[in-house]
Amino acid sequence: MKKYIILIWLGTAISLFVCSCKKNVDTKNPYDSINRNIDTTKSKTSIDSNSIVGLHTFIFATKCAIPSCHGGPFEPDFRTPLSSYNTLVYQKVIKNTAAGKYTYRVIPGDTAMSWLHERLVTDDSVLGRMPRYMPALNANEMYHINKWIMDGAKDVNGIAAVKPNNNIQLIYYVALDAAYKRIDTLRLNNGYPFAAPQNKLIHLYFYLTDDETKSQNFKDCKAKFSYSQNNFSSAVELPAVIDTVLYPGYPLWRVDVNTSNFTPGKQVYMRYYGRDPDHTAIVEFPNENASYYYYSYYSLIVK
Repeated sequence: MKKYIILIWLGTAISLFVCSCKKNVDTKNPYDSINRNIDTTKSKTSIDSNSIVGLHTFIFATKCAIPSCHGGPFEPDFRTPLSSYNTLVYQKVIKNTAAGKYTYRVIPGDTAMSWLHERLVTDDSVLGRMPRYMPALNANEMYHINKWIMDGAKDVNGIAAVKPNNNIQLIYYVALDAAYKRIDTLRLNNGYPFAAPQNKLIHLYFYLTDDETKSQNFKDCKAKFSYSQNNFSSAVELPAVIDTVLYPGYPLWRVDVNTSNFTPGKQVYMRYYGRDPDHTAIVEFPNENASYYYYSYYSLIVK
């Protein structure tokens, strides 16, 4: 009897499984009605040749974005219209003329000072005309590039570019002793605060950059020193002066510090301050949003 009941149960289970796997003939695939022979891509005939999309479609992608060149490894990046725009307009020139004539790859409204235009027409064998190892762009292609630049170098949405104007940025600093021997390499506690000599004059050199202003024209440059990582309300404040002697051609801001101001063995945190003439806000670095690494790296201990 038990064997008979088991066989009935097994037969029922198999029947249910087979029924559940049977295709439901009433269920329709919602994608069966799609006409897959229709070309849904935008016709090239509708693309404005004077736009960044047109330049990418007809020139950059076909003549410049070749493997190992502007297809990603090198800027400008011509893989897409967006990457083309973002690596051209108001983007700094890397390979420049010997005199450093050009600042940006594309300056809206100015073909004469746009590095892109110069690289496409130059006969300088050292710089090399672009595209390399291919025929030069014809007059019609150059017309479209020049037209786009002179019309404001508009983005993919047709919006004219706005020249960036950022405040100053602090790139790095070095610390030298009175004999101008570097001492910030003598790091303590796993490479964070550097060891400074007791009762000695040391020189802190700060390298700053700005997209519009030369570093010697920066304003309100100074440094503050505090025993507290986050509280600089009662910090020692010292002025910064421009120095063009240590690294000729690369002006640095120098802060002269006498370590007798600090208690030996205590960690001293420093912050740098300054701005360019186009901004009223003073930059602080490291600021309150910096990672712990920067707080500690910009510090010293008098030994």
